[in-house]
Amino acid sequence: ARTELRGGPRAGCWAACGARGGGKGAQARTVSSGFGLTDLATGEVGRGEGAEVGEGGRQVAALMKAGQLVPDPVMVRIVSERLARNPDEDVLLDGFPRTVEQARALDELLASEGRRVDMVAALTAPEDALIDRLLHRAQVENRADDTRQAIEERMHEYHQRTAPVLDHYRSAGVVVAEVDGVGDPGEVFGRVRVAVRPGAGPDRGPLSH
Repeated sequence: ARTELRGGPRAGCWAACGARGGGKGAQARTVSSGFGLTDLATGEVGRGEGAEVGEGGRQVAALMKAGQLVPDPVMVRIVSERLARNPDEDVLLDGFPRTVEQARALDELLASEGRRVDMVAALTAPEDALIDRLLHRAQVENRADDTRQAIEERMHEYHQRTAPVLDHYRSAGVVVAEVDGVGDPGEVFGRVRVAVRPGAGPDRGPLSH
């Protein structure tokens, strides 16, 4: 069922932000299911790109796997192509835009289609907690490249390049909901549900986790 997003019958567009390790991907999937949105995760976009265009796409996937930002023009092109496949669906962009430049490019793209970003949901958590979580995950999954130094560098990059995206949308009058991401995934989703419901209308009720 289509979500009753503000702005009438046009297809809506949400964005999910948050530092790596904050549980954004899992919450984005749950929100998409609960509110009838198509989940466009940049990680999955990267894997699709690799399958479709060969070496260039594999380089995109490799950058994502290493936790590095894909060059803005490349990422914008990939997302543009994915949005074109879902012109009449309400979508949730998980992990995009990651820079203000990407946000501006997305705004222009959506405006050309009579659409806009309706809401941004951002999970927040203390940096120490995120680093500990990522180090634990690296140990469990045997990710040798996820050292404390590498993780701290990515956190710094997030604060420098991605966090300003929230201010970009605030200044444009877009609702930015910052949600405490610490705790059990079900508890976090409860907070997310409360934060996003004013912009989404009725959801599908309680979900299992």
